[in-house]
Order: sequence, then structure tokens, then C-alpha cells
Amino acid sequence: MLQTESPYFQPTTAPPAPFAAVVGVSPDGPDYTCAPGNEFSGCDESCSVIMKGSENIFIAGAGIYSWFSTYSQNCIDTQACQKALMLLENHHANVRIQNLVTIGAKYMAVMDGKGIPAIDNLNVNKQPDWSQISILDIGSNGAQFNEVIWINHAIWNMDQPQFTCSHPCNVKILPWTGATSTINYPLITVSDGAWTSTITQAPLTITEWVFDAVTLT
Repeated sequence: MLQTESPYFQPTTAPPAPFAAVVGVSPDGPDYTCAPGNEFSGCDESCSVIMKGSENIFIAGAGIYSWFSTYSQNCIDTQACQKALMLLENHHANVRIQNLVTIGAKYMAVMDGKGIPAIDNLNVNKQPDWSQISILDIGSNGAQFNEVIWINHAIWNMDQPQFTCSHPCNVKILPWTGATSTINYPLITVSDGAWTSTITQAPLTITEWVFDAVTLT
């Protein structure tokens, strides 16, 4: 679940104030290089969510709101409190947001340089004029959630585990936790002349067995 609100005082002062000193600390954060007319830069107000290069993320519900522009709420009904609320870039497989609700922004999200207009997804046409997308599969370079068949944990409790699908199908089996295994690392001895030392490493215990998605043809 996810719920955020933009700072009520923005755009007075505009971001990155009052945190200009930390711009660039995170390699994936916005650099606030603001080209004139660029509505997707995040330079007017803070982005509520920035997701880049992610995979296997499922958000069951997200409420993302921009209630004010310099403490005024006159912007809500026209989705003019800020330009964009979410910045989504360069994702891999299986990134989905269900029940995305936004208020006050022109674009619900910016996905790989393209905006999703709030007005096109308006769900309530009286204040606070919120917009909704039931299922948002984030653009990616891999398979999407609706392209993957997820096999329930219950398969591990079957006497003869089995499932069916129409070929070709992309299948993801959830982790198996029915056994544990302990790996004991070998001792490593280091010596230099009369000096000798033995390097030890605590055993590694595996309690969950994870399987990659496979395509059955």
C-alpha cells in the first residue's frame, strides 16, 4: 500500500528547496535540470513516487495527492496543483500498481517520458475530483503480470503437484519452504613464514528455494 501528499507550501518555494544541498546524493534522484515547457521534470513540485529500473513490485493500492498550491486549494478541481505525481522509468518485468488514485495533478504518472492525464481517468467530477486507474502495468523490458501465470503455494502440498496452462505459457512458481539446507564453508588457512591464521565463515542456512519464471511450449 502507498499514500503520499506533496508539500503544501510548494511551489513557494519551488523544489529542490529547502533541500537543495542533497540534490545528486542519490544517483536515481531528480537532478532538477528544468527545460522550459517540460511538464515531466518534477521542477514545479516534488514527485510523490520515483521508481526506476525495478522489477517484481506489486502495489495493491496507492493514494497520491496534491492538495495545495502555496497553501491554496483552488487548484484541486482543475488538476492544476502540480504537473506530475509519479516518475516511472526503465523498468524490468512485473511491476504493477492496482487501484491508483490521484488528486490535484495534471498527470497521474509519467511513464518513460509519456504522461497519463488525470482528466482522462476522472472518477468523481466534484471536489476533490479524483482520478483512478484500476490496474496500471508499468512499461517494461520484460514480461508483465498479466503475461505470467503465478502458481499458488498450495501446489507444494499436493501428493502429485500439477497445473495446467495453454501453451505457450509463462509460469512463475512461488518459493518452496519445505526443506532447509546448511552450507558449511571450508576453512582457509593463510600463512607467512612462522605466522599462520585460519579464516572461518559462519554456515549459511537456506530456508527458501526460489524459482525463475519459465516458458512452457
